[in-house]
Formats: sequence, structure tokens, C-alpha cells
Amino acid sequence: MTRQRFFGSGAEWHVPPYSPSSKCSSVHLCDGVSYLIIMFSGAYERVPQSPVSFLNLPNYTFVGFGIKDNVAKLESNYGCGIINAVELGPLAATAMKKPRLAYIGVDELLSVVTGLSLRNQRPVRIFYDWENRKHFTELVKTATINVYSYQKIGRKLLAYDWE
Repeated sequence: MTRQRFFGSGAEWHVPPYSPSSKCSSVHLCDGVSYLIIMFSGAYERVPQSPVSFLNLPNYTFVGFGIKDNVAKLESNYGCGIINAVELGPLAATAMKKPRLAYIGVDELLSVVTGLSLRNQRPVRIFYDWENRKHFTELVKTATINVYSYQKIGRKLLAYDWE
């Protein structure tokens, strides 16, 4: 039997990020140990087959905040998606039987679910412009902390029997 693996997943979009026509600039993934950034170029009309295959392996579950919106936009813009995508807020609210958890941010949810705090590791404010190499280190740090947090939350929620 193949064991289930959990990946924190996030994406950044070219400005304006909430426009249906904005293109993805990067997808971020973390399995709790390793971190991967898939950078997109403006030349992509379709995503290469190897990342598409990876994102659709049946024993991989991708968790995050806004993941359902990201998947929908990846499908409409690039023709690819994720078959096992789970939104963390609603999952936590249901699993822990605390409806308010559906509406809190990543730092608070990480603390409630795992007892970890990474709040002090995050830059206070950052503009996601992956084209500007000046802030690349801060962008990578922020994206890494985000998907690491998502993975820790998702793994705990999905691997634990909350009954």
C-alpha cells in the first residue's frame, strides 16, 4: 500500500492577481523537508507534462490557503490542475469542530493545529514581484514559510483522527 504524502501548495500571480486573465508567475510546494518553486514564463501556454503528472499523482494531497482558486486558475489558464487539493481553513473547521477556524490566517491556524509559531519569521510586508530580483531572497523565504506552514497544518489535520 502506498502511503499518502502531503504537500503545502501556494501560487503567485502576475499583477493584477485576482483578474481572471492574470498569469501564474510561480507555484510553490513543500513536503515538510524539501521545497520546490516552479517558475512560469510568459511563453507558457500549457504547463510541461512532468509537473502536471506530479501534481496529479493519486497518493499526493496538496493543501493550502486559496488553493481551490489557484487550481481553478491553473486549469483555465494552462489546462492543468491538481486532483487532490484541500482548502485548509474549512478542513480545520470541520475536523476540529470549530467553525471560526475557517476564517483565520495561516499563523493563527498553524499555532492552533500544531502549536508552532512562525509569525516572527515572516516579513511584515512584501510585494510579490518575482521579476524583480532585488527582493528575491525575501520572496523565497516568505513563500517557503507559507507552504511549510500549510504542509504542517494539512499533515496534522489529515493524519489525525479528530473524533
